[in-house]
Amino acid sequence: MIRSMTILSVAAIVLLVFCVPLMMLKPGGLVLGGHYHLGPGETLKEDVSFYFAQVTIDEGASVDGHVFLYSSTLDLRGHVTEDIHAFESDMTMRENAQVDGEIDETDFIHWTLLLPAAAQIP
Repeated sequence: MIRSMTILSVAAIVLLVFCVPLMMLKPGGLVLGGHYHLGPGETLKEDVSFYFAQVTIDEGASVDGHVFLYSSTLDLRGHVTEDIHAFESDMTMRENAQVDGEIDETDFIHWTLLLPAAAQIP
């Protein structure tokens, strides 16, 4: 048990070391931990990065930009106008989901670590 937690902790640190510089190259919104909900009729007009968060984009909601997921979950019922890049994340694409760009999923050990809300800057 302790060994597993150590491995997950090291992997989370490595994930942050690689992902934070990527976010600096693609400025936009940032959500660290917690649950982010975009309801019907709401639009987010920027690229957004989610780290260790639960994300729900309802039907009738849209993200006008790229979505970056790092060890997060995405329940997509709405519309994303650009690409979705998911690293070690779980995605659920509902029947009404629409993605105009590409969906890029990368998994090495396929684990998702969710954290409580720590920061939200959109």
